[in-house]
Amino acid sequence: MKTLTTMMNQSIAIAALATMPMTAQAQQAARPIPPVAPLPEASPQQLAAATIVAERLMPTGSYRRYVERDLPRWTDDMVAFIWPMTQRDLAAMMPKEAGVAAMGLSDNKQTFGQMIEQADPAMKERITIMSRIVFRHFAPMMDRMEAPVRASMARNLARRMSVRDLNSMAQFLATPAGRSFADIQMAAWLPDAASFFDIMKQIPDLVAMSDKRAMQALGEEIKTATAHLPPAPWDKPKAAPADLCDGDAACIAQMEIAKESGDEPWYEAANWSASERAMITRLEADLEKKQTISDMASEQLEATRDAAVDRARTRFKAQGWKPPVKQPTNTNKAAADAAAKAAAAAAKAN
Repeated sequence: MKTLTTMMNQSIAIAALATMPMTAQAQQAARPIPPVAPLPEASPQQLAAATIVAERLMPTGSYRRYVERDLPRWTDDMVAFIWPMTQRDLAAMMPKEAGVAAMGLSDNKQTFGQMIEQADPAMKERITIMSRIVFRHFAPMMDRMEAPVRASMARNLARRMSVRDLNSMAQFLATPAGRSFADIQMAAWLPDAASFFDIMKQIPDLVAMSDKRAMQALGEEIKTATAHLPPAPWDKPKAAPADLCDGDAACIAQMEIAKESGDEPWYEAANWSASERAMITRLEADLEKKQTISDMASEQLEATRDAAVDRARTRFKAQGWKPPVKQPTNTNKAAADAAAKAAAAAAKAN
């Protein structure tokens, strides 16, 4: 999907920030990095006590029970939760920005189960059979992972807890309540159906965090916080896009786009054609009114906006557009002033 490509390009752009001058805002945003004390090494007594806790917290067969019992049960619960829901029910539980929330809302009172069973009356049983087979397929691999994971858990507990606390945990895990907890502790991390949709409501915040400007601000803060360190090996020398892309024109173009700030004129709607603006406005209104199927409408809107940006970019570059020269700020200005004075002094001496 185009969205995934865009997010990847934004991630690539962070790497290019090392060559960009810092802004005053980024310099002001820099904060001291608080030190984190290293964990102490565990004593033999701590490791011995922690090993008992790990063995009781994750007894042999825990992973297999998770994939053969807990995951199928979770799948059944999700299907049972969604099956009687209507589109309106689902959209009400999702954020508008998450895609599904912008799905079409009609007066159709059919549930998802009814709509699915019209196309495939056996779908519910089909899902049950498929999930059992897929989860069971992973059971042998999970068996092999279990011992190393248990050993890692023991080492982590040993470095973080006292022998006294570890012994208390081991005693609890030996009780009926403790054994019950150990039996379900992995499944306890699986969100139930209602909580799953509560979690999905946080997607807009995740989308905002991947916004190009937010990612660039993050990159500039990292640059500021690491300014006292020698340049990283990957900062010198910088390979040209043509070298990285082996001359592939499409790859080079994508890398150049990834370095854009989002402030370029082709991102401004005023620089798109009237027909493009009208089409994008209509698509946005359709999504807002929830009159169209979400995935198709979202992809159409994104593709239309991307096409408008691409055409405007081509037009501006054909006209010779260049990014404005940034004025030096703070540390950069001081360095520029010092260099100018040095050059003037050298000229006067000559």
